Amino acid sequence: MQKMLAFTEKEKTYDGTNGVVFDSPGDSRRLGFYFPFGWIEYTTKETHRGQTNLVDAVPNEKQALKLTMSILSQVGIKTSDLDKNETNGKPHFRYYSGETIYFLNHTFITNLYERAVRFRRAVDGFTFIGADAGGQGMITFGEHGEITKMDLYWRNLKRFKVYATATPETITDWIRNGKAVENGIPMNELPIDWNTVKSVTVKKADIIYYGGMPGSPSDWLIPLASLWATVERGNGATIDLEIDCPVYQETP
Repeated sequence: MQKMLAFTEKEKTYDGTNGVVFDSPGDSRRLGFYFPFGWIEYTTKETHRGQTNLVDAVPNEKQALKLTMSILSQVGIKTSDLDKNETNGKPHFRYYSGETIYFLNHTFITNLYERAVRFRRAVDGFTFIGADAGGQGMITFGEHGEITKMDLYWRNLKRFKVYATATPETITDWIRNGKAVENGIPMNELPIDWNTVKSVTVKKADIIYYGGMPGSPSDWLIPLASLWATVERGNGATIDLEIDCPVYQETP
């Protein structure tokens, strides 16, 4: 982490209201702090490798997780800030690897050149939706565990007001009156005419915090009820989808 942040004042290429950016000579490394988005970006120039110059000692998942936890601790992100795995309650990390296959001496050789760890933010123990709004991060490690890329969206949050939680009956009325949004309708399915729907069977219900879609983050973080349901259309056909509905009353 210290090496990643080791830039000089001469390498500063931007310093303004939107953040601070550092660029090393030859574009070998770039570090950006973009304040309005709570975004830290770090990239390194890709090093050309070949079958006679293989990438060595890329960390395995366990090693990459240990490195990730150390970095998060250094930037002030606690374990309680991370989205949890539903099966065991531990922070939910997703792992990705980059590989190149070479044919050398009549044998195929697989060379691992990077390992990435992705994670999502949680607020009050609930999942945060909206990457650019400050809800997730990914750190990529290369040879000998060196950081090659990092994207971290983690905006500061401040509580606004406390509202009463809507009752199940109220949420049901809101869905009937069109105050909910349906997601995940397959392209080969027609839009739902809620006036003709016969039934809605909720299979799973979660609370999520919504902070806007990538590219258009909101300044507000809004709690929603995320309902995984089966909807029976007027013609008897059914469709499985996610329904997102407000979960708080407007009156404080």
